[in-house]
Amino acid sequence: MSIGASLIFSGFRRVIATMWEMIDEDGPTIVDTFYEELCSGGLDGRPALKPDMTKSALALHLAVKKLRSQGVSFRRWVPFIHMGK
Repeated sequence: MSIGASLIFSGFRRVIATMWEMIDEDGPTIVDTFYEELCSGGLDGRPALKPDMTKSALALHLAVKKLRSQGVSFRRWVPFIHMGK
């Protein structure tokens, strides 16, 4: 059982994980884009006071999309996964 699956089974609603080892240089791109989306505010354009965790799947999608737009290989962007609701 993976660490991500263990977290789901222990009660976490959403988990971001990798299926295998990732390339270190991809981490900042994924994390920056992921948290930028989670912390983005509403229509007024102001940052949110706290992260909106219900947008975690969308945030990961946008982060992977950004990585792909940089022309990285399939093997580098495919291990990132979202589990949960």
